[in-house]
Amino acid sequence: MPLIYKTLSPEAVALHISAQRKHRLRILLAEDDPIDQQITLKMLRMMGHAVDLAKNGAEAVQAVGRVTYDLAIMDVQMPEMDGIQATRRIRCLYGNDLMVVFVTASSPDIYRDQCFEAGGNEFLCKPLKSEKLSYAINRVCRGINDGPADNESLIRYEDQGETKGKCAERLP
Repeated sequence: MPLIYKTLSPEAVALHISAQRKHRLRILLAEDDPIDQQITLKMLRMMGHAVDLAKNGAEAVQAVGRVTYDLAIMDVQMPEMDGIQATRRIRCLYGNDLMVVFVTASSPDIYRDQCFEAGGNEFLCKPLKSEKLSYAINRVCRGINDGPADNESLIRYEDQGETKGKCAERLP
């Protein structure tokens, strides 16, 4: 049971769980490491989301072609096709509707710019913490799950003549 539930009344816990179910997202987790898979799957499911798993970038591209996802959580370094290549391929084949949160255990300086250039919406460093993951999901999917609007964290950018919102600030 999450720590927050231990400090709330049973009624408050029921309301919180009910609210989470209203905002349930369909998420694709693209992660090759079995331990990171288990941890992240558990966190996302505890948040109330429906989650599918892809073990590499090629599987992620195939999954996006079969299922409509609200969000992909994409590991940067994976076998067969890395997360950056997979996101570029997804953007090319299916457009920009899918929100992508990149995660990496490597130094953020190495991959951050490449991830955003490939079409990523957010960037997190491992190990993932539930609070940071939840915050990132709310930031990129606030139009889907009515997370708090934060106009100061939005910038506008041009993408083939279309103006789209993109997060300017990154998580600490």
